Amino acid sequence: MYEIQTRSDMLMGTSLVLMIPEEDLDKKALYTIEETKPKFILPFQTRYIDGKVEFVYQVKTLCKLQYIVGDYTTKQYVELWTNVLTPLLECDDWFMRAQSFVLDTNYLYCDKDKKTISYVYIPTIQNCLPNDFKEMAEELAKQVSVVDVTLENKVLRAIMNDFNSEDFLNMLEHHKLGSEEHVQKQSGAAKSDKVIATALSPVEELSIELHASAEPSDDATQCVRVLDSVCGFRLVGSALLPNVINVQIEDGETFTIGRYDAIIGKQQSSFEFDRKTKAVSRRHAAVERHSDSYSLIDLSSKAGTYVDGQKLPPSTPFELTKGARVSFGTSGADYIWEN
Repeated sequence: MYEIQTRSDMLMGTSLVLMIPEEDLDKKALYTIEETKPKFILPFQTRYIDGKVEFVYQVKTLCKLQYIVGDYTTKQYVELWTNVLTPLLECDDWFMRAQSFVLDTNYLYCDKDKKTISYVYIPTIQNCLPNDFKEMAEELAKQVSVVDVTLENKVLRAIMNDFNSEDFLNMLEHHKLGSEEHVQKQSGAAKSDKVIATALSPVEELSIELHASAEPSDDATQCVRVLDSVCGFRLVGSALLPNVINVQIEDGETFTIGRYDAIIGKQQSSFEFDRKTKAVSRRHAAVERHSDSYSLIDLSSKAGTYVDGQKLPPSTPFELTKGARVSFGTSGADYIWEN
């Protein structure tokens, strides 16, 4: 019903802007939000312009949830769904309406620890979107996976059948408690039979293969030639890093870049540097494709992401052009964008 526009500024970062007729404004909800500032709402400012109300939502250092999805532990998975659903169940306490939440995974934001989910909320007396959580839940279930296959199947069945938020949360909590009890019972036996894994992850094997020689091999040269026909990053920095980051995504898709996390032990990003790579965060940056253009987004990385020497503000899309020099951190992960 209302059009959301995205504004990106290298100084102010990313903001979302929309306007509604002043007669549609839910003044009671607006007052409550401004006074209490609930964490599950993306912060916004308002101003009145010619009979309309403009809302400017500040993304700041928050990331789109879809940028940092991946494998979750059972506890993290339950917490994620709880954080997504609870605001819709408890919004009456803030005189808010579930129908005024923007139920779209493109507008779900979170901090890097995934502890808080922030929605875009439009304080209006009109329904912004059909209050159908099921469609958003289906999309979120595709993006997020859990190591507990049984739990993942339960979630998918619950979403596909008659979905009820309270029953859904109860199911998740009971499963988590059952899993924790099972782990405690098995902990004694597991300690005595513990095996230390020495096999390298696929990411580490790839890293060793690429790091074996500082001189570019015929295979590496071939990789660069192949890259000329697609999109990706070509190494111009430290010779110990991968020669190519090949970005193959369709319109509307996202490609994430990070560092392998040995604690989780599974690949979490589309491309991951070796776990010992300096100054690259586990969740460092993302590339989005929109038709024939590509944008680079820093995911609040610790050492930052740079384009031609300019540091990108967090969560702010920056359009990539052919030949742009991109640095992931400040320790040699320097690449040229080829398109």
